[in-house]
Amino acid sequence: MSNLSAALLGGSGAMLGWGLSDFFAKRTIDEVGDVATLAWGQLVGCVLLAIGASASGKRLSYSAAHWLELAAFGVISGWSYLVLYRGFAKGQVSVLSPIFASYAGVAALGAAVAFGEHLPAFVIAGMPVIFIGILVMVADPADLRHSLRGPGAAAGVGDVLLAMLVFSGWLVLWDHFLRSRSWLPATLVMRGVAAVTVIAIAIASGRSLRVARRLWLPLAAVGACDVGAYSALSYGFSHSTLGSVVALLSGAFSLPTLVLARIFLKERLTARQGLAAAVIIGGVALVAAA
Repeated sequence: MSNLSAALLGGSGAMLGWGLSDFFAKRTIDEVGDVATLAWGQLVGCVLLAIGASASGKRLSYSAAHWLELAAFGVISGWSYLVLYRGFAKGQVSVLSPIFASYAGVAALGAAVAFGEHLPAFVIAGMPVIFIGILVMVADPADLRHSLRGPGAAAGVGDVLLAMLVFSGWLVLWDHFLRSRSWLPATLVMRGVAAVTVIAIAIASGRSLRVARRLWLPLAAVGACDVGAYSALSYGFSHSTLGSVVALLSGAFSLPTLVLARIFLKERLTARQGLAAAVIIGGVALVAAA
């Protein structure tokens, strides 16, 4: 598989996985809360990764420093999720979603600059198109104006901005860590530490992790799709030197969520969302044309 093909596969897989995960999480978050959904999703993902790693037969042979790096990746991943959800709980999603969505552009720029990536002309042309499409999709101008006029418009901005910056840096460093390394066992260890971090913080803060039996299936779907996204992302980073393409494509996860909501929940797409979807697809086509 070519360098660009691996990047496209990894980024598109992460986009689809996170989009599906958000779609299935709509029900569970409303009933058990975001922290319980996150904790159980992490656990389900760890089980699936363990099965995959066992079947692959690949093992980690890292130095003590590399094991510490993996543990740090897991702690930061779990903590940044909790900070993001804390911000969303405080403020207006119409204000906060575009802030976090900008991680795609920040991480892509960081990866390109940090590693001196050589990007084909079509990729350079397509990447800003994709990023603009992402921002148009998640930012509703009318809702945003209404939110900014209301009380507490800036609530949660600090948390979400911090989560965005941390996650952007995390993506760039995860890309660097996985290059020429086996991604599956490394992702298992990282996600395992992230799960322990989320559960430990939830217990320490008195958050309940109990869920009704009828929610086991949707929670399993959330975890499976989320770990699928991380696996695709890690695969792209491990098998391609175009980490900026992987990071940017992963940020378009709102696209499959909207399409699935339109098909299965009969939610109507607005003209703005339809335009944003077309812009993202056009940007992806430009990148693929390279």
